[in-house]
Amino acid sequence: MLDRFIRECAKFEFILESQEFRIFARQSGEVGDTLEKLPAQNPGQILDKYRNVFKVSEDIDNSEVARYREKINIF
Repeated sequence: MLDRFIRECAKFEFILESQEFRIFARQSGEVGDTLEKLPAQNPGQILDKYRNVFKVSEDIDNSEVARYREKINIF
């Protein structure tokens, strides 16, 4: 199952390049301790990271937003 998880993650470049994944994949010893030592990000930093990774346009019309919400709800 771990092998399958890694293969699925490898499909997404932004995951492979993330600091958290690099710690998970290359860390010797306890991963949780190292992850807990990462500096906390404020909501603005997290939002900027997602904007850059997913190239989200915030100028979309309401019908497109409704379609996305429907897809999320179905998921």
